[in-house]
Amino acid sequence: MSEVKVGIGLHNKFHIEVKDAETGALVQEGFAENVVLDQGLDKVVNVLAGDSDMCAGYNGSTGFMGGSVAEYGGHYNLQFGGRIFLGSGVTAPDHAQTALATPVYSQAATVVSSSVASDQSTGNVVQQTVIPAGAQIGDVYREVGLGGGGGTYAGTLSTRALIVDGNGDPLTITKIDLQVVTVTSTVYLTLSHGYGANLVFLGTGTDAAHGSAANVLMRVLLGYQGGGSTGAVPSSAAYTPNLYFGSSATAPANSQAAVLTALTGSPILTTRTKDAVNRKVTWDVRIPASVTGTIREFGVEMAQVMYNSINSWPVAYGRLFRCVLPIGDNSPAFDGVFADDHIDKDGTNVVDVSFALQVGSV
Repeated sequence: MSEVKVGIGLHNKFHIEVKDAETGALVQEGFAENVVLDQGLDKVVNVLAGDSDMCAGYNGSTGFMGGSVAEYGGHYNLQFGGRIFLGSGVTAPDHAQTALATPVYSQAATVVSSSVASDQSTGNVVQQTVIPAGAQIGDVYREVGLGGGGGTYAGTLSTRALIVDGNGDPLTITKIDLQVVTVTSTVYLTLSHGYGANLVFLGTGTDAAHGSAANVLMRVLLGYQGGGSTGAVPSSAAYTPNLYFGSSATAPANSQAAVLTALTGSPILTTRTKDAVNRKVTWDVRIPASVTGTIREFGVEMAQVMYNSINSWPVAYGRLFRCVLPIGDNSPAFDGVFADDHIDKDGTNVVDVSFALQVGSV
């Protein structure tokens, strides 16, 4: 079975401003970058694998990157973002850490913007929290992190970094009465593959009621509000995708459907497997012998039923990618007759297809 792999990379940066509450003058400015912790990457894997029943982005209220999760009990621990954590520790960040070295304060963050590039391969979400004058007086901040808990609950940490000044030197911020501290977090998401122009990430879907401007992974992981009033992203419990296959050799483009000329029998629901050690989620499917025709294209679309423990919402369909054969070194060595740019299905042979999402930091 051949594996088509898509990489998911995450990166986190912080910008910290300390301003005089009366004049607005900038008193201190700090910066911090990464590290994405192991447990932060695990949150991504768990959502994609369906282990986290996290309904992201519905009306902007609850999402993988933030929003109130009080109605979900402990699900604030499943969120990647939504809360900014500040501490006074100076221990060097390490992927294996699970908390700040010396936690001091945490506060829910508000999503102020999100965007996805036109080629659907990169996106970001910006969150911000403000500590006003008169609050947290005497706190000392030297480290910062992003974690779950957009409501009143503090979840687990996803990233951690030390605060530095514009020259890269360690910076200590001491909160005083007449100063306002604003902490801005930007999470960057990158989708990648090694198949050149023959595979593209799709930026459309059939979820007209809830917005369909962004690729489904961008919508799931960023809670991206695109193409409609809500941009809702469904519960991960239904993230198992459909594999589409067809006969068109038309070059892929971001605005296309999963396949352009579907064969009879397309799509087929895949079987999902999680590799927690390698942070990889794989979907396998067998195209049965009963399917006939020439396969020149594959596509993936996630069919999702949006729900949580309280509400029930409609089915949504989010597109992931479309590819045409061949797709480089990983072109499938299938059972049956195979040529570089097509697979002949004669009614007797089966085709086994596997594709994977590999999660990591960048």
